[in-house]
Amino acid sequence: MTIKNKLLVAAGLAGSVALGHHAASANSAKQHTIRSGETLTSIAKDYNVSVDQLAKENNIQNVHQIYAGENLVIDQTSSDNSNQTTTDSNENTGSYTVQSGDNLWTLAQRFNTTVDNLASLNNIQDASKLSVGQVLKTTGTAAATQNTQTTNTDSQSQADSQAQADSATAQSQADSQAAASQAAASQAQAASASSSATVVNTSTATSTDSSEEAALQAIINKESGGNVNATNGIYYGIGQLSPSLRARYGGNTADYQDQLQAMKAYIADRYGSAQAALAHHNQYNWY
Repeated sequence: MTIKNKLLVAAGLAGSVALGHHAASANSAKQHTIRSGETLTSIAKDYNVSVDQLAKENNIQNVHQIYAGENLVIDQTSSDNSNQTTTDSNENTGSYTVQSGDNLWTLAQRFNTTVDNLASLNNIQDASKLSVGQVLKTTGTAAATQNTQTTNTDSQSQADSQAQADSATAQSQADSQAAASQAAASQAQAASASSSATVVNTSTATSTDSSEEAALQAIINKESGGNVNATNGIYYGIGQLSPSLRARYGGNTADYQDQLQAMKAYIADRYGSAQAALAHHNQYNWY
């Protein structure tokens, strides 16, 4: 039967049974002229009918062989019932029976999922191979499991990042405390060293002063025995200074401190220290 004759039959035999199935009514039947590049699957999708329905109504033996320019009869009444039944079945059971012309990509689009998810749900190794009549699961836990794993991975990653951040903060705080402790220890050590140096210097100064005083006292004992009125010719006082030295350094009075300061000034100018003056006195018996 030609495409044209089928259109005439569809228009004249509305409601009658022919060729083993109900003929399309004149009101519901449509005609589609095949364009270059179209497939039976794409046409079925455009009219919301099944590939099997198109093939049966147009006596097409090989759904992969259609030709541009040919006309197809499309009965959307039966397809509505068929699609509703399929949809209801899918909603109730979460499964789908593979029809001629189906592939995983179009089914994934139809059931709002992915090719990988359908393949995983149905343990399909080769996504390009489907069998007509094969029942596929369209819903399941594969995607949910993947999402859960992704969520768990993200949570673990966030936990690891937070742990690393906390560890870095703790390490930084520990380093700061260690640096502060080291600085405090260095300051304490420096203060201790400074204190020790002060003690040493003070001790040295004290020792030097004591030696100077002892040397000065030794000279006084040799010269006058400490008598402020001691005289020996022109020499006078505890240091037995001559008139010219007393005129220069003082010590003309009978005051002990006055004579002592004059004696110290003379020794500082000539010898630099009482110890040096005493050494000279011990050698030459005068200073």
